Amino acid sequence: MTAGSISEEEFLASAHNFLKVSADNVDVWQLHKVPGHENLSYLQRKFCQQLKTQKKEENRSVSWECKEMDLEDSNSVTLATTDENDITCDYHVVYSQSYAVPVLYFNMYWKDGSLLSLDEVWSLIPCHYRERFLAERWTFITQQEHPIVHRPYFYLHPCHTSDLMKNIELKDKRNYILSWLSAVGPVVRLELPLSYGLSFDPSD
Repeated sequence: MTAGSISEEEFLASAHNFLKVSADNVDVWQLHKVPGHENLSYLQRKFCQQLKTQKKEENRSVSWECKEMDLEDSNSVTLATTDENDITCDYHVVYSQSYAVPVLYFNMYWKDGSLLSLDEVWSLIPCHYRERFLAERWTFITQQEHPIVHRPYFYLHPCHTSDLMKNIELKDKRNYILSWLSAVGPVVRLELPLSYGLSFDPSD
């Protein structure tokens, strides 16, 4: 096992611990087990974000301004300007056997169930992340079939995850999933409450 990666058993242990702490923090995550596959599970967090958007001529096409955000809470995002919309965000944490790390899959869709396009998802990424990953735009976030639910999902490519976690683990001995999600979640508007960091026992 290379530095920064985890085994499937370690992933499941981390997921159960993370789930317990999420319940303590009233942050609704769920652990889904796949029938017939004892070790095949994934974490899910689903919620709505309120966005103020500028619409083009047709209601389906949307663009967002890049500006600093003033967040009242982790589930409410205000961009700029004229027409308020609710977007449902569905995040899944899935273990990748190929990379031996967790992978963040996600979809975002409007009230009528229509999915946001990759361009629209990219426009929701905070400006400082957008600038950093611009050169890798089409490989950093891409779309593929979800390995468990078998539907198209966006995902953050896991090729750099072990390197990221190798550096984080030197400083942070808390739950692997907590440390990883705290680092990658904000890129796609998934923020964890600060209380998570106070809830984990480093010896767990």
